[in-house]
Amino acid sequence: LKTYTGAITYRTKRLKMYARGEVDYRDFGAKYFYTASAYDESIERVNAYWTQAAFIFDGDDESRTELNISYRNNSDSFAFNPAFAANVHTTQRVNATLSQQRKVGNIDLNYGFQSDWQDIVSTDRGNHKLNSNALFLVAHKNVNKLSLNGGLRLEQSEKIGVQLVPQINAAYIHKNLVFRSSLGRSIRQADFTERFVSYKISNLVGGRNAGNPDLKAESAYTFDIGVDAYLNKHLQISNTVFARQSSNLIDYTLTNSLEINNLPNLRDSTNYLYANNISEAFTWGNELGVKYTSDLAHGQLNAALNYTFIQTTTPDSVVSKYIANHPLHNINGNLNYSIQGFGINIGGAFITRNEEAVEAINAEIKNQYAVLNAKVSYTLKDFPVSLYVDVRNILDTQYQEILGARMPSRWILGGIRWNIKHTKVKPVLY
Repeated sequence: LKTYTGAITYRTKRLKMYARGEVDYRDFGAKYFYTASAYDESIERVNAYWTQAAFIFDGDDESRTELNISYRNNSDSFAFNPAFAANVHTTQRVNATLSQQRKVGNIDLNYGFQSDWQDIVSTDRGNHKLNSNALFLVAHKNVNKLSLNGGLRLEQSEKIGVQLVPQINAAYIHKNLVFRSSLGRSIRQADFTERFVSYKISNLVGGRNAGNPDLKAESAYTFDIGVDAYLNKHLQISNTVFARQSSNLIDYTLTNSLEINNLPNLRDSTNYLYANNISEAFTWGNELGVKYTSDLAHGQLNAALNYTFIQTTTPDSVVSKYIANHPLHNINGNLNYSIQGFGINIGGAFITRNEEAVEAINAEIKNQYAVLNAKVSYTLKDFPVSLYVDVRNILDTQYQEILGARMPSRWILGGIRWNIKHTKVKPVLY
């Protein structure tokens, strides 16, 4: 893994311009992450570069106009098995957003237009393009101790037609309590992988992911309600109950080729993980969190403890790969203590989930497991450099989150972090 980033900013009294760039290289094993095939010996290499630029102008009437433009190029080489040729694909994405913030009476408005263009050239997915456009409006208003936010987004693309996406949320302050709730709709159209993965591979081996070019867009309605209690300056307790009703969810379901009529490259009477729209799914759960902060005589102590419960139900006949692949119970926390440049952080999680197993590929998702991490660092007093040692999975827990894709055992990393302070450059005018 190698990542290089850089940024530059220029500003005057009313105008601000900035540009950012990033280059990223990754080389990693992906065995069983995408497939459940006994032939899977996957290795993946990803090269990406990303740029973003923005122009922000503050007007006389307290308005702000902003133009954001970004471009991302991603080259991916995926070798399923050394005996097969690697799949190579390059994706490009351009996103542009023009928006303006303005106050109308006592209502804050943010409105604008967004356009998104995507392109892929691939040996296994083919060559495709997708363009989406949207108009949006967001409004904010305070009424005494009540804060209201509402939004509307009108989105259009060839695959989804025209869709209206509303959102609303509210928060109310009463003494040391904050009551909050939100309600909204979301949509997501299938990406190139879900629609076309393995589309151009002839005589596709069973057990592999197979795309579906006829996928419909996902749609979901979400609701949550919760409260934050600030008991004193050190202690905060939060609790949120949430629910989501989804339709046309996209996931890979175990499907026999006899039931697939839009892919010409499958073997007869062979099972594949075929991208499909699941008619519906209902997810609900609860999040409980406790935070504690204290300034000690010679240092600072921060602690957090969280518990999350999530339950997803789908039609009984559907065996999907990702939709319900989440913990049922997740207890996680961290403890951070800093003193005179030294920092100690201990964090971990205890997970309970539905167990799964496939003996043919020696794959098993355990019913429960615990993962513990620790980090020690020291920051020099008069120089912006810090040294650190990070130990991940101290207990050397053997576990999988995706069936067959083993997570790392105990590993240790260390390094030096150098914070290069930015320098303001004053232009010379002639």
